[in-house]
Amino acid sequence: MKIVNNRRRPKGSAQIRKEKRATGDFWGYDVWIRQPDGSRKRYREFTFITKAEATQALALLRTNGWKSRYGVKPREEIRQTTIKEAIESYLKVAKANLLANKTDETTYWRETPGHLRTLERWGKFAGLNRQVITLTRDDFVFWIAAETERGKSNGRPLKKSSIRRGLNTVKAALNHAVGTFPALKSFQVPRSPLTKTVEEERDRVLSDEEIAKISSALARNEEWQEALFFFQIALITAGRMAELRRMRWEESNVRFGTVKLYSSKTKKWRTIKAPSGAALIAERKANSNGGGGRVLMQPDHWFRDIFKEASESVDIHYGQMVPGG
Repeated sequence: MKIVNNRRRPKGSAQIRKEKRATGDFWGYDVWIRQPDGSRKRYREFTFITKAEATQALALLRTNGWKSRYGVKPREEIRQTTIKEAIESYLKVAKANLLANKTDETTYWRETPGHLRTLERWGKFAGLNRQVITLTRDDFVFWIAAETERGKSNGRPLKKSSIRRGLNTVKAALNHAVGTFPALKSFQVPRSPLTKTVEEERDRVLSDEEIAKISSALARNEEWQEALFFFQIALITAGRMAELRRMRWEESNVRFGTVKLYSSKTKKWRTIKAPSGAALIAERKANSNGGGGRVLMQPDHWFRDIFKEASESVDIHYGQMVPGG
């Protein structure tokens, strides 16, 4: 009589088993695993001493299989950004922007302007190899204190407004780094401890009497005629040194009484209603003074030296180093 066993072996029970090999009996696995393209591939390995080792190896194989199939990738380790990397990234873009905006009309040029030098100095103060994510508002407080002491030791006390402008460059570099480096995606740049309410006035306003004295001193010297013209047109238009020195003849119109000034700082034009200024420029051109294209010819330090000499000749203090200057 034939006995039939209807009980089937559970599916997968033979995936992990013990087989005889030339050097002895070893545990291993024999499985088919689905591939990313949908096909099935067989994996066999019988080199393990214990069943636990074979089970662990098969579990790892299956895990790698479904990660590959469903496009699951292990999380990449994000390397933290240092202050040196953040600063260098900003300096590279800032210097490239300076070159891009440099034209034949650029009257004042430095490879590394003062605000970028301030940024480099801050980087050394904060620590170039330090991670950006460790920066806090207190670091800005310590920097303000250090800048204040540096100014005192150099005999040129820095105003809060000057320190604040340097700190704005630091924050600009950090904000640039946040948008550049993935590691800083969730980093919040600390707020500046200095606000507009703590700023002091940077400019000294001349009185009408002082303006008259300086004008008379400039008029007495024939070689200072261009400095006198500059002084007059600066008072009329309130233009900056660089704006006035790059001004061309065609940017003034006597008929409409306007003077156009271009700011290399804001990259914008502004038209000023100044009939007396336009008339003064036209008179200078009629007298064949100035250059072929530009209204003014002398460099900025020439004007500063003459203004210093003229002011001191009428007992008016001049310069940042002079009390009341």
